[in-house]
Amino acid sequence: MTSSRHKLRAALLAVIMVTSVMAIGGLGSAAISSSDVTLSDSEPTPGSDVTVTVTATPDNGTAGFSFTHEFNQSVGSASIDSTSLDNTVISRANQDGATVSASNESFTAGEQVTITYTITTEDAAGKSVSITGDVTNGPTQDLPDRSYTVTAAGEDPDQPANAGDVTPITSDNPSPSENRGQFAFPGEDASYTTADDVDGDVGNGATIFQGEEDITFRDGNFDEVGPATLERTAGDNEGVTLSFPIPNDQADGSYPDGSGFSVTVQEPRVTTLEVQNNGENDVSGGILESDQDDASVLVEYNYEEAENIELTVEDENGVDVTGEALDAGEADNKNADSPPADGSTDDGIVRFELNPSNLDEGEYTFSVAGVEDFDSGDATQSVTTTISADQTASLSLSEDEAVQGSDTTFTIENSPEGEFHPVVLDESEFRDGLSLDQAEDVFRNVGDTAETGVADSNGPGANDIDNVEYAYAIVEIDGGNGIGSVETQFLDDSSATVELYPSDGVTPIESHPANVVLTIDDGFETDDEEDIDVIEGSISISSPSNSYVTGSEVDLNGTANEGIDEVAIYARDNQDYELVTIDGDNVVQTEGDDSFEETDIVLSGDNLGNNILSLPGTYRIGVISAQDADANGDDVPYSVLTTSDFNRGLS
Repeated sequence: MTSSRHKLRAALLAVIMVTSVMAIGGLGSAAISSSDVTLSDSEPTPGSDVTVTVTATPDNGTAGFSFTHEFNQSVGSASIDSTSLDNTVISRANQDGATVSASNESFTAGEQVTITYTITTEDAAGKSVSITGDVTNGPTQDLPDRSYTVTAAGEDPDQPANAGDVTPITSDNPSPSENRGQFAFPGEDASYTTADDVDGDVGNGATIFQGEEDITFRDGNFDEVGPATLERTAGDNEGVTLSFPIPNDQADGSYPDGSGFSVTVQEPRVTTLEVQNNGENDVSGGILESDQDDASVLVEYNYEEAENIELTVEDENGVDVTGEALDAGEADNKNADSPPADGSTDDGIVRFELNPSNLDEGEYTFSVAGVEDFDSGDATQSVTTTISADQTASLSLSEDEAVQGSDTTFTIENSPEGEFHPVVLDESEFRDGLSLDQAEDVFRNVGDTAETGVADSNGPGANDIDNVEYAYAIVEIDGGNGIGSVETQFLDDSSATVELYPSDGVTPIESHPANVVLTIDDGFETDDEEDIDVIEGSISISSPSNSYVTGSEVDLNGTANEGIDEVAIYARDNQDYELVTIDGDNVVQTEGDDSFEETDIVLSGDNLGNNILSLPGTYRIGVISAQDADANGDDVPYSVLTTSDFNRGLS
């Protein structure tokens, strides 16, 4: 249900700060005192061998030893030649890397370990392989990086073989590979374009894609290479050749011709498609407000060397509105920037700038595909986003009624991704006798909750429970909604109103997520409100009953409602209830089935309620929620409760 809008009576300023934590390891000597990697040849010819020698000196005699190498792209084959370790647990190498591991009994601490393995290169010039890895002897230490480039006999690997015979040309691709449109015959326009279907030259070592058309293979002399001469030489598809156009189901991998020319086939794919708001939060499947003038569409895809990526925007009726959706002058197809220098992705990145204020409210479909050949399968991707001009968030509760002590989940919906909403419970909803610490826990710090606390008339961080005006939670919209939770054990057993406030308030949206501000303002109203009926639970004691023999052992057991974690036992003599300790403990823990039990205990003793039960007579034994017996919030039940205090609690 949605109640009438209320005005906030005090100020809440919640600042969400993002910090990073640096872990600093302890000082001490490394377990690997020295290590190195050498290659027998950094410019091997096609099909030849490269011997890799790894040396390391492990100093930790109580830990095992391991070594790992990874290749940035597959090689022809690899195999372990030898190790100086006495026994190895793992010793293998393949086209992707090499690894060796052994126990601490396989080497002598302080003596050098040597491992050699051989890489057989593929029958194609131009391929560069980087080798990275580490060694471990307790701590892990990176090995020096090494690399080699397969080079045809007599060829300078730093300069194309035909560089002196051809004329450099330009290309619309901002970062074309060396194998697409870099060179042409003198006087001949053989540039490679990613923006149309003009035939383009593809050279040795290039990556091509399933479904690609309008390309011509040319060797270092610019002689045409027929696709049928290129075939797989390993794997399940050994012997399979290429053809034009490249079939959509062509097997991935390298295709050499046996004479030094090869290409690699990959599947074209779009790996990321996001509609982003001003804060670069992904609102795909969610809401984009029409005033987000820095909104954009982010695309990551792997076929930037071959083809531009094209954006299409359609409304709910399937009408193409791309021209209206894009900023003035923004092209609907682009080629990717180079992959980021931090190595976070190998794919190219494109960003299309949007102007959502040009669009009517409603749901829109954003689709991307290659501008020419790549328009199906994983080479395309689509997402939907709702454009909204006037956004009012909504609040829903997991239940309309909750037993005091249980947790109630709430969900914020119909709000843009990345927004932060304040959710508030007025102090009038608190149960009597609540401490400041307990008031600060009215909202649980779970789900998408970024901050919880209490506020007085000056804002958050009240220092006295008597000055608290309300408890609050700041909840982020993440993945289309925001999830939070209320701890009802701190609320009165009556109807409580949970209030949801706008994400921006008096704060411009550009300031998020740095600040969420609520201020004293007669015009400041809630986005939504929901009521929850908090009902009192019950606790019962089953044993002991009727009679108790002083000094005897009995079983204590009973039941409690969900949300009650601990109970306290009291005995009454005349007017007051006095605490009975159980095996020296002030409280008894409840179990997962909402029961409590202690076996073979002696109730009589020297202190308080235990002393009452040491004397023959007729007395009352009662059980109460430990929290209700802890009026000052110090996690220790009161030693003595009046009859009214005991009856007012959950007992």
